[in-house]
Amino acid sequence: MIPADFDFQVTVPDEPLARYVEQVWFARGTSPHGRERILPSPAVVLLVILGPPLRMTEPRPGAVPQEIAGAWLSGPHERPIINEPTAETHVVGAMFRAGGIAAFLDGPADALANRIVPLHEASTTLGVGEELVESFGAGLTAGEALRTMSRRLSAAIAPPEHARTWRRAIEALTSHEFESVGEVQESLGVSRRHFVAEVRRRAGLNPKALQRIARMRRMLEELDASKPIHWSREAVGAGYSDQPHAIRDFRAFTGMTPAEYVRRRQRAWGNEVKPGEAANFVPELIR
Repeated sequence: MIPADFDFQVTVPDEPLARYVEQVWFARGTSPHGRERILPSPAVVLLVILGPPLRMTEPRPGAVPQEIAGAWLSGPHERPIINEPTAETHVVGAMFRAGGIAAFLDGPADALANRIVPLHEASTTLGVGEELVESFGAGLTAGEALRTMSRRLSAAIAPPEHARTWRRAIEALTSHEFESVGEVQESLGVSRRHFVAEVRRRAGLNPKALQRIARMRRMLEELDASKPIHWSREAVGAGYSDQPHAIRDFRAFTGMTPAEYVRRRQRAWGNEVKPGEAANFVPELIR
């Protein structure tokens, strides 16, 4: 649940940017959480930090907290990112669709997997981080920041070869239609090896990981914690074979069970959270 004094605004971009970017967002305020988990996601997120640095820990063994300032990319990840707000959050960002980052990268997206890297290290068409941050100027309103981000992204689109074909394949892997990896591969008429390599190059993760994470997030986004939860029905509705399958997958990706996920969010926010609201955030420490 977003506090009343925390300014969080989201806009859905127009075409053609909407083919690659799911949403552009603005956040400004002081989080009530001393620490939170950002659950696994198939998306790349662009962070342009307009205020104090953020303190985040990459989702990989041995990672230590790092303070980040300027422009950064948070890659697709298979384990939670730890976010520890230290001051006011003042960020404008963009969440790319699975595989959408390929239209802005000069290199393979799998270099971003389970990483949080400065924009200048990612070799993108967006330019250097300092120049991107400066383009927002000082004192912009949330609406002005959102429009500036959308304009910068729109001007930087450079789709790779066969972008439409592979964009549709990645959408099929992460959609609600439950197409298997084999079915999507066969529809393209390519070998398994080529299919896996090309999905990794464009989306950052292998096809099976993309599909498993998308399925888990689909279950979370449909949960209504204000009512009794029938986990077996939620699991099957999200594409799992049964409830034990959902629990195994969920624990592997998040380190907790689905029931524990609900309890932790309820401790922080009660039952006031709407289905799908901030579904990928789990508060761990309350200020």
